[in-house]
Amino acid sequence: MPQNRKKNINKASSFSLPILSKFGTYAYLLIYALLSIALILYFLLNQDPSKYSEAYSALTVPNKDTGQTFHETFNSAEKSTQSTKDIVWEEYIIKRGDNLSSIFKKKSLSTKDVFKLSSKRLAVPLIEIQPDQKIQFGYTSQGYLEKLKYIKSKSESYIYTRINKKKDANFQVKRVSLGPKIITTYRDSIIKDSLYLSAKKNGLPHNVIMKLSKIFSWDIDFVFDIRKGDKFSVLYEEHFYDGSKVVGGNILAAEFVNKGVSYKAVRYQDTNGKTDYYTPEGYDMRKTFIRAPLDFTRISSSFDPKRMHPIHKKVMAHRGVDYAAPLGTPIYAAGDGRVTASNYNRANGNYIFINHGGGITTKYLHLKKRRVMKGARVIQLQIIGEVGSTGYSTGPHLHYEFLVDGIHKDPQKVDLPDSNPINKQELDRFYKNTSPLFAKLKEYQRLSELAF
Repeated sequence: MPQNRKKNINKASSFSLPILSKFGTYAYLLIYALLSIALILYFLLNQDPSKYSEAYSALTVPNKDTGQTFHETFNSAEKSTQSTKDIVWEEYIIKRGDNLSSIFKKKSLSTKDVFKLSSKRLAVPLIEIQPDQKIQFGYTSQGYLEKLKYIKSKSESYIYTRINKKKDANFQVKRVSLGPKIITTYRDSIIKDSLYLSAKKNGLPHNVIMKLSKIFSWDIDFVFDIRKGDKFSVLYEEHFYDGSKVVGGNILAAEFVNKGVSYKAVRYQDTNGKTDYYTPEGYDMRKTFIRAPLDFTRISSSFDPKRMHPIHKKVMAHRGVDYAAPLGTPIYAAGDGRVTASNYNRANGNYIFINHGGGITTKYLHLKKRRVMKGARVIQLQIIGEVGSTGYSTGPHLHYEFLVDGIHKDPQKVDLPDSNPINKQELDRFYKNTSPLFAKLKEYQRLSELAF
């Protein structure tokens, strides 16, 4: 090829490349813009506008103990009145020493409004205001008060609204009661030290632990009987207000394995409205007597006919059980009965004797304080006194005795009378209502074992 022609071709190529490169860039940008516009048009044409007016929002509540996430919904219109059209809201947190008049004065409310809101009928809830509660004032764009909201608690509020929304009209009040969101929760644990410590480590609320111990207290002495390796599983309710966990609720079903023996209980409300806990067969968990008349202590001295007395330093039969516990620990009546003695002497200190009928008597010695008098009728689990160290005592404890026909028995080993079964007329209904709870408990136990 001639050299001149070759040079001309090279010049043409070097000249056309930038033009083509620039043209290609613009082409790509144009195609991208057209695609973007098409996508936006498609989205707008196919979008359902009604979903933007949805009055409900989803709220996710994480459980910090298990990582499990619960989902619940609430009405956003009820959740907050801040979005009410044409109303500007101001919130006031009630302080110590505040009263209705001083708060209204701080908010520069007119004397007419103060008078109307202070009327005998409307002011009843507002009279009970407490520190840290909230009052929200709702003003119109013209600056006059149209609404007032008194937030008494997470579950209870009072909304004051102008009648017909007129400036000088009187107010009407409406009470708003919000029930808790109830979530069914499962927990289980293998006991390594005590029921209380093991349960707390596994996220069980304090009040649920106490309920669990009460349910099984007729069969298990949680001081004497608990062993390392015992285990429990419990299905219970948790209450949430506004997405925050408030407190553990009712236990629905539970199992406690103590020394290899399984005890099960389920909550049931009969046709008369009575609620109690029963075995899977329909026997009341509530026996005639509880094993131990106080909560979570330790045994400092067991039943022993040949015990060396710590004060007299000689062999003297110890015909009861000593429960070491802090001063003031509540002491319960082991069963229904009548107080036959409530007095003080040098040896026993403050003491109480209870006759339960059927030849059974229980005795409670060395009390700090007695809460029942001789002749009084008591019911099972009624607080009758407090742990003390009166009389011949080396430290705070309860000395507890159990007598049958005047003969001392070991409170930890004596056979206690069985409870009565549920009425036969209730059995079918009982099984129908409780079987799903036991099935749910079993399924959770299975899943927990697989996870473990």
